[in-house]
Amino acid sequence: MALFAQQGAPAAAPAPKPPHYRGPAFLSAQDSLDFAQFREHCSPKEDTRHVAIITDNYRLVWHEARHGAYWVVTRGDGRSLIDFMEADPAGMRFPFWLDQQPFSDRCRMVVYDEPTGLINRDVWYFEAP
Repeated sequence: MALFAQQGAPAAAPAPKPPHYRGPAFLSAQDSLDFAQFREHCSPKEDTRHVAIITDNYRLVWHEARHGAYWVVTRGDGRSLIDFMEADPAGMRFPFWLDQQPFSDRCRMVVYDEPTGLINRDVWYFEAP
């Protein structure tokens, strides 16, 4: 009991977490706002698993990279989904979880999950013109 009654030095406050633990890093504040608006605009309103994917109409607008503690969102380069898939994005070693998924009726995403012990995911977002 005496051990608990002793008053030692106050415990040090925990170090603040780096910004990448609170959310993705953006190149600018405007990118952060634009990405949030894009996600709201393209959020699924209904089940989109049945939607046919026509790859030549969609353009790359965002790339979200999460690798361990690193999480960043950057703007896409505007290339078409079909060109993107033909180029073997970032030298990915297919077929590791590269999946083309409907995100909504106007947007598509390509997800690459490499099976590792850490979060190792890239998501490319495409939008129809």
